[in-house]
Formats: sequence, structure tokens, C-alpha cells
Amino acid sequence: MALGDVFGSIDEITETRDNKRVKEGGVDLPGILGKVGRKEAVPPISIDHVEAERPVFRASGFARLCMRQEALCAMYKVPRQSKFNARQIMIFDVGHYVHDMIREQYLAPAQVLFGQTWKCKTCGKQYGASDGPYIKSPDECEVCDDEIFVYGESYLQSKEYLIGGHVDGFIGTNAPDSILEIKTSNDDYFKRNLQYEPAPQHTLQMQIYMWLSGFQKGYLLYFDKDTSEIKIFVVPYNITVIDQVRRSIDEFKASIKSFSGGGTKLPKRVVCGSPSDKMARECPVVEKCFEKMMK
Repeated sequence: MALGDVFGSIDEITETRDNKRVKEGGVDLPGILGKVGRKEAVPPISIDHVEAERPVFRASGFARLCMRQEALCAMYKVPRQSKFNARQIMIFDVGHYVHDMIREQYLAPAQVLFGQTWKCKTCGKQYGASDGPYIKSPDECEVCDDEIFVYGESYLQSKEYLIGGHVDGFIGTNAPDSILEIKTSNDDYFKRNLQYEPAPQHTLQMQIYMWLSGFQKGYLLYFDKDTSEIKIFVVPYNITVIDQVRRSIDEFKASIKSFSGGGTKLPKRVVCGSPSDKMARECPVVEKCFEKMMK
């Protein structure tokens, strides 16, 4: 069964809503939501991480990385922090809901989705094991007879290259033969940027997952949050891309080991051309990076 066929029979549903204004009753909902936020500390990478082969790079964010910045932050123990406001958190949450909907309500019943673990949505009974083979969703729970199961994402990693990530799914008929990655977007991005090919950063993420899993093909599924339109791209494995990823990480590791021995070797500057570049202006180690130019 082609992956697109799973969604071919879904009828278009249009909901009408009463557009009357609802009194807030004195509760400042915009104010409350405006205060919602989250901060995530990004601790510096140390030589201990490298020597212990502990994954520190995420496949999903690798396209945005500057290895020179990563090395400098590690060398000089520069702490960083990611900040997310309420709107950004909601975007992430909506994406998670869409992931679950596509997997649990469409792909799992179609018997084309494989995972290592499945958990009954009603009673919580788990099927499979995190270190076990890839299996399809059960037809129904042997405890409560429910037919909806929560998909357990598998974690793939390369300790040697300090990188890993959670895969959205594995696709196949009798056995898995492909990677699944699900992305959500608004209608403007969907129509402007996804007409003929997937986004480069998502393709890179998929390439890393294929490298870590050994599969030679991946499906990038995009879901338009405004229209519920779906677009699927088939991505073949490209060893040339992975060679570049490995070289980039090797250069980072060499810098960390050099610094721990008293050296000053740094990865090449490939992201920013000058301290005035947008990313450089927001970089916590811009002065160290452009030290000679800024004297």
C-alpha cells in the first residue's frame, strides 16, 4: 500500500462556528497566556562528553548548528539558554497532537506503521520493548479491548559521532523498510516552500535518521495546519550528505581534544562572514570567533 493511499479516503470536513463574542468575565486571558513561557538551559559540551561518547547533538537541530560556535562555547564554558513564549510552546504542542493523530488514527489502523513500543490509550498496557524488534500496533488491547494505541518513538544514536534523535515512525508492509518524519506548517509556508521539494533542514534530519537506522528511504510528511492538506516526499539516502555531517562532527571533536591539551584549533568559519551577520550578532562567542578581525 502506498503511504498516500492511507489518506486518500479521508473526506473533507468543514466546521461552522458561532462567531459571537464571549464576555471574559473579568479574567485577563490574554494577560495570563502572555506570561506563559519556558526556558531551557543549554550546558556547554565538555571533553568528558566527547570521551564518554555521549550524544550531544540532535538530528532535528543539526542544520541550524554552527560547529565553530559549539566548539568555542565548549572551550570557554559559555552557558546558553533557549527561551520559548506561549505562542511557540503552543506551536510545538499542536505539532505533537498532529503527530499522534496521524500515527494513531490513520497509519496504525492501516497496518503500515511499525514501532518498538505501543501503549493502550485506555489502560496503559504496553506492547513491545524499547530494545525489541519493530512491531505493528495490536488490533485491540487484551486487557480492555480498546483499539487506540500510543506510539512510542524510538531513539537512534551514534555514540562515536555524538548525535541522536527520536524518529516519528517506521513504514512498511510486512516489515519496516523506510523512515517516517512528520512536519506541520501553516498554509503560507506549505504553498510557498513545499511545492516541489521538502525543506533542506528537514531533508538533512531525515538523512541522519536513515544513516543511524540503516534504512535507505524516508517519507517526509507535511501537514498543513490551516487546511489539513497533506504532502508526502520520498527521500532516498545520500551518503555524500552523511560524509559531510561526519566531517563536521570530527572537526568539532578535534577542536575539543586540542583545547583540552592546550591547543587552540577551531572548526572553520562557514556560517558567518563577519561580526555584523545576523547570526553573529546573536552569537554568545562572536568576539572569540572574530577575535583577530575585531582587534
